Amino acid sequence: MLLLIRLSEAFPPLLKNTDKQLEKNLKLLSATASSAKYTTFSFAFAMCAAIISILFLSLLSFPLLFALPLAAISFIFSLLLPSFDAKLKLNKIDSSLPFSIYSLESELANGINPSIALKELRHFPALKSEYEQIVHLISKGAPADLLPKLVVTPSENFSKILQLTLNNDCEALKKFRADLAQENKNKSKQSAAKANLLGTFFIGVAAVLPALFSAIALLGQVVGFTLTIFQIIFAFIILFPLFDASILYYLELNTFNEN
Repeated sequence: MLLLIRLSEAFPPLLKNTDKQLEKNLKLLSATASSAKYTTFSFAFAMCAAIISILFLSLLSFPLLFALPLAAISFIFSLLLPSFDAKLKLNKIDSSLPFSIYSLESELANGINPSIALKELRHFPALKSEYEQIVHLISKGAPADLLPKLVVTPSENFSKILQLTLNNDCEALKKFRADLAQENKNKSKQSAAKANLLGTFFIGVAAVLPALFSAIALLGQVVGFTLTIFQIIFAFIILFPLFDASILYYLELNTFNEN
């Protein structure tokens, strides 16, 4: 995703009024991202997809009318991709919060200054972006009480933890840690149930669908319906792997690992 954002920086911002949610998701992933430039990049990406699909569809003997829906899907997917990555980041952050709270509690209990105690966040990879922002803001002289509002993060829980830490409220942090631990446990159980269902569906797509396609191709020769070599290659090299990758990515989006 960061590679796509960097590529988008080379494009001109053709649209000024862009989606605020897209802007927020992009900023979560990269501070230099621009929703206007990324929208232009998404449009260019869709046009490239349309041109490539026209070349493929002509070889596959498919109607070229399919190129337009494929271009639209490419454009929509590229616009939704930042929100998907933001969700992945949110899951990683929230899963690491109970342990990060425990570290902050220990520092505050030993009389460490709250601003110094926040250095404990450097031990948690999921909070790397948030920690770097805190260090940058403090070095620029930003007031400590404004840090919860200034730090860009997809997690409202992190903002609350930051506020409680700066208020030196150990009891509130302890209670919030217990609540988050229970919440993460519930999310993990729901995620496991959904993963079992998606896993069964994945087996159907990854194993049964190619076998069914092969059977149809063989039976087609009997009834006079013959697939071209390009259509077979397209199905096994592009179509089926794309289906599999889509399901795995959706499974990752809906997986919450309790730390």
